[in-house]
Amino acid sequence: MAQRIRFLTQMRNFISYALLALLACSCARESDSLEYALERQMRTYPQSCLQDIYKSYYQDFFGSEHMISDTASVRAYLRQEIEMTKHDSVLNPYYEPTGSEGNYVRIYLRCVIDSIIDEDDLLTYFLEASQPREPQNITWEQRWAEIMSAVARIKSQPEQWTQDSAMLNEYSRHNYAVRHSQLYRDTYHPHYRIIRRETFEKKLRDKME
Repeated sequence: MAQRIRFLTQMRNFISYALLALLACSCARESDSLEYALERQMRTYPQSCLQDIYKSYYQDFFGSEHMISDTASVRAYLRQEIEMTKHDSVLNPYYEPTGSEGNYVRIYLRCVIDSIIDEDDLLTYFLEASQPREPQNITWEQRWAEIMSAVARIKSQPEQWTQDSAMLNEYSRHNYAVRHSQLYRDTYHPHYRIIRRETFEKKLRDKME
């Protein structure tokens, strides 16, 4: 059983890295890229609600979502969540890209439990990802409108993707972040931290192989 779990994890990590590579060098049109990433979300996490889509693309646009001033509290919560994850029965990957551009990578806390990355290093990389990115050439409201257009083009989307669109459209006007939906949290137990893709490539990719 342990070997099977290890094999499945390695396969999911391989797929995650392949997706990162494709995102880095893709020559496809942006609309194609958006639809592909949305369909990937639908295949990988079929219980995703629309706010889970919003969250992934928001993270891809902004990083770890907000500036962090209280490092001690962030460290304490990370340790608490690591302890919680030790008893988790859900098999998450070690990492996966955000959104369709993969500007950031979700590093799941299993990496710390399995001694792939040190807790202090993960905290450092996470704090780095909380620093503002260079100004974008579009606003988050405009980006979200593009994503919603791509959502509308997908023929067989889950029923829950049609919910909460008005609320999220309003949130996008004010750059508001959201939590994962309760359905997503109950199903997938998403315990991770966001880091920059450049950091992942330079300092973590080889450890994940």
